[in-house]
Amino acid sequence: MASVSRLLAVALVVMTAALLGLGGTCHAARLLADLPLPEVPGVPMPTLPDVPGIPTLPEVPKLPVPELPSVPKLPMPELPVVPGVPLPQVPAVP
Repeated sequence: MASVSRLLAVALVVMTAALLGLGGTCHAARLLADLPLPEVPGVPMPTLPDVPGIPTLPEVPKLPVPELPSVPKLPMPELPVVPGVPLPQVPAVP
């Protein structure tokens, strides 16, 4: 059974190999690197359809706006006057 320290050591070796550039040396990577890139034929650009113009709308006739009737002013009731409360004189401090 593998211990945790042995697993961490293997992971460290694999990461070091990948960072140093040794990760691309496997058989499949060499075979893929030797293959030439395939030529892709150019795709013709499709023609864009003509966009129809925006139709003009008929002009809407302006209707006359009737005048609003005036609102009668309501009478305001008079508020009763509060009688003044006489304040006593404050004696002077000696």
